[in-house]
Amino acid sequence: MGDLAIILYDCGQLDEAEKVEREVLDLVFDFGRRHPSTIKAMCNLAIILREQGKIEEAAMIEQEMRASQST
Repeated sequence: MGDLAIILYDCGQLDEAEKVEREVLDLVFDFGRRHPSTIKAMCNLAIILREQGKIEEAAMIEQEMRASQST
C-alpha cells in the first residue's frame, strides 16, 4: 500500500496519497514506533503533508519520528 501512496503522490493526487499513507501508518504502527516500516510511513506522510502545505502537521510528525529514533 505504501507504494500506491507514492504513485498517487507522483501523479499529483495528494489527497488520495495522504489517505493511503495514513492507512499504511495505522497498519504498521503496531510494529512499534522504532520499526523501519513505521518510520518510513511517517516520513512519507510528512513529505505528502509538506507538499500539501500542511507544514505544522508535517513538522509534528517529523519531530515524533526523530524522538522515536533517539530513544
